[in-house]
Amino acid sequence: MYQYSFDDNTTKKIKDRTKTSGDIFEEFGKVDSKYNNLTKSDAKLNLERLDYNFPSEDEIKQKAENKLYEYKNNGINSIESGYETKNEALDSSKDDIIKNTKQSMDTVEGKYENAKENAKNDAIKRGLARSSIVVNTLSNLDAKKLSSLSELENSKNEKIEALNAQKSTLEQEKQNALNSFNLTYAIKLQDEIDSITSEIEKNRQSVIKYNNEIEQLQAKWEKQRQDDEYDKTTNLAKLVSQYGTSVFDILKRNEKYAIASEYFAGLSKEDAINEITNNSEYKTALGTANYNKLLEEINARK
Repeated sequence: MYQYSFDDNTTKKIKDRTKTSGDIFEEFGKVDSKYNNLTKSDAKLNLERLDYNFPSEDEIKQKAENKLYEYKNNGINSIESGYETKNEALDSSKDDIIKNTKQSMDTVEGKYENAKENAKNDAIKRGLARSSIVVNTLSNLDAKKLSSLSELENSKNEKIEALNAQKSTLEQEKQNALNSFNLTYAIKLQDEIDSITSEIEKNRQSVIKYNNEIEQLQAKWEKQRQDDEYDKTTNLAKLVSQYGTSVFDILKRNEKYAIASEYFAGLSKEDAINEITNNSEYKTALGTANYNKLLEEINARK
């Protein structure tokens, strides 16, 4: 067997190499952990249940109203706009009647004033300015004027009254149309609420079904895990009964030997010998037999 002595640089190199060899001892630790937990499994079935926040009745209604918002606004605006146009036309007709009646009255006033003036002038020419004939004539003209003005006023009032009646009818028609639309809207709103509620119920059933399947899978997986652990425990018991508990130490050291052999194969012969001979933990981990076997394997390199 070779005999080595090391200078300071070589010693430093060995220490540095020992620091970087921590990974192999982590692998050794994993081997120990595996054999220490042969009958146990850390595996977990990470299946997440679904949570579903069901909206309240008010939230469902609000969602339905939002969906029908434009339909409702457009419907109401269309009804009110249509009747507003008709109502404005009636108001315009009323203004025309008042205006035309005033013009007609002004014409009547002018007509009878001219007639009275002509009657006065004629009476003066004939020297009858203060006669009873002139007085009666003027009185008759005033009476006719008042009668004509009264007829115009009555006609105006009748026409305006008729227009007001139409306005009242229009208002009632508009209210009836709004009531009818509101009834249609209420039906549509309820249909929309029922549709949303139905969709929510479908989602709820899907979530329940999914979560039930998750629970079934979890239970099945847990039972399989317990069965596997039972089988492993039974097999280990048979192994111990045949070979004793020392068989596990042999298996662990053999696995560690395979790991170490692969690790040192990646080092130069000199670095491998320096590391394995200057770190007593290798002999502890591998056991004397495997340690010597690995050392001989390294020394046998060319």
